[in-house]
Amino acid sequence: MIEKKFIIRFAAWALAVLLVFILIKGEIPLINQTVPPAAIFPIFNILVILEHFLFGSLSSLTTTVIFTFIGFFIVILYPIPKGAAFPVENIIVALEIGLMWVLFALLQRLLETVSKRGAKYDEDRENLEISLNEIDEEINKLPDEIENFTRQYNSYSQLKDISTQLGIVLEKDKLVKLIKSEGEKFIGRGVIVVDMCAETADPVCRWSIEKRYPISIKDIKKEGKIIGITGDTDLDYTSCIAVAIPIDPVSQEWGCIQIKDNTPFSEDDLRLFSIFCGISSMAITNAELFNKTQELAITDGLTGLYVHKYFKERFEEEFLLAKSHNLTLSLVLIDIDHFKKVNDVYGHSAGDKILVQLSGILKKRARETDIVVRYGGEEFAILMVQTSVDGAAYLAEEVRRTVQTEMFMIPADAQEGVLQKYLRLRITISLGVSGINNSMGSIADFINASDRALYDAKNGGRNRVETWNG
Repeated sequence: MIEKKFIIRFAAWALAVLLVFILIKGEIPLINQTVPPAAIFPIFNILVILEHFLFGSLSSLTTTVIFTFIGFFIVILYPIPKGAAFPVENIIVALEIGLMWVLFALLQRLLETVSKRGAKYDEDRENLEISLNEIDEEINKLPDEIENFTRQYNSYSQLKDISTQLGIVLEKDKLVKLIKSEGEKFIGRGVIVVDMCAETADPVCRWSIEKRYPISIKDIKKEGKIIGITGDTDLDYTSCIAVAIPIDPVSQEWGCIQIKDNTPFSEDDLRLFSIFCGISSMAITNAELFNKTQELAITDGLTGLYVHKYFKERFEEEFLLAKSHNLTLSLVLIDIDHFKKVNDVYGHSAGDKILVQLSGILKKRARETDIVVRYGGEEFAILMVQTSVDGAAYLAEEVRRTVQTEMFMIPADAQEGVLQKYLRLRITISLGVSGINNSMGSIADFINASDRALYDAKNGGRNRVETWNG
C-alpha cells in the first residue's frame, strides 16, 4: 500500500515541474493563458520550501541556490528590449529572490533552534528515562530493603527483650545459663560458651581477651595463623565469633563469650552477636556489683565472716524451719580467752591479726552449710543446720584443738630498712553449744542456752567446750 506522504510528495514535484514549464513558456498549457513569471515564481518557491522543510531532501544552501538560479533564469529569459523600461516583473523577481534568501535564513535559523531544542528534549528524555530506570531499580530493591529493615527491627526488639531478661537475673550461674540459651536462640544456630576465666584454654577466646577485641573466624584451619594457631587443631568447631567482655569492674578481670559452629558466620552475625555480648557484659557486671554489695552488707570488713544482723535473719529462718519440720539445729558460741590482755600488751592491731587468723580457721573447719558469724568484738558463732548437739559439740572440740595448737603470727615493730619481724603467740578459746528443743520459743531462748554453756566453759577454766542440754 502506497503511503500518503509519498503521494503528497509526488504531487508536489509534479506541480513544480508544471510551474517550471510555465515559467519557461510564459503561459499555461492547453488554455494558452499568459502568466507573469513574478506570479509563478513564489508558488514554485513555496513548493521547494515545503519539500525542504517537510521532507528534508535538500539542504538550505542548495535550496537557496536553486531559487536564485531559477530567478535569474527568468530574468535572462525575458531580456530588456533596447530603449524599454526595466520590466516590473524582473524587479519583482529580484525582490522575491532577496526575500527568499531572508526567508530561508530565518527558517534555517528556526530549524537549527528547533533542532537544538529537540536535541535538548531528547537528552532530557534520555536522562529522564535513566532516572526512571534508577527509580524502578530502587523500587525493585524496596521489598528486600523492607525485609532487611524488618529483620533488623525484629533483631533489635529481641535484643531489648533479652536485655530486660538478663537485667533481672543477679545470680551468676543462672545468668550464664540464660546468656547461653538466649544467645543461641537469638543467633539461630551454633553453641555459645561463656568463659569467665582470662586463662581460658580456647585459643580464639584467649586472643580476644588479650587484644580486648572481637574476632570472627570463618575457617579455623585457614585463618588460625592470625591468632597463632599452626598445624592441625583438636577444636570441635571450624567457625566461631569470640567477644572479650569485662566481668569484674573491681578486679578488672576479663572473660569471653564465644559462639561456635561448623558453618561460617556472616558480618551481620558478628554485628548482632557483638551487641548481644555488650548487653550480656553489662548484665554480668551488674550482677557482680550487686553480689559484692550484698557481701559487703552482710560480711564483716575485717574478718570476712557474716555480720550479726545477717546472722539473726538467717537464724530466724532456720529456727522456724526446724520448728515446723522437726529438724535438728545447733548453735556454737565462741569467745577468745583473755583477749583483752592481748590488746593491752600488743596493741589492737595485733588483736586484729588474731581475729583474722582465727576467722580463717573457723571458715576452714566449718562445713559449707554452716553459717559462721562474727558475733561481737572477740566473739564468734557457728549456726549448724540439721546438726544434732553431739555433732555440733564434736565440731566445736575440733575447732578448739586446732586453735590451741595454732601459732598466731603477730608483726612486731621494726625499723625502716629492716626485715619484718613477727611475734609468735598461742591463744585458746572457750565454746558453748546448744541444740534446739521444744522449750525454746524464740531464737533468744536458743542464744541464751548457748550463752549459758559458754559461761560454764569460762568458769570451768576456759579452753574447753560445754554443752547446754536444758
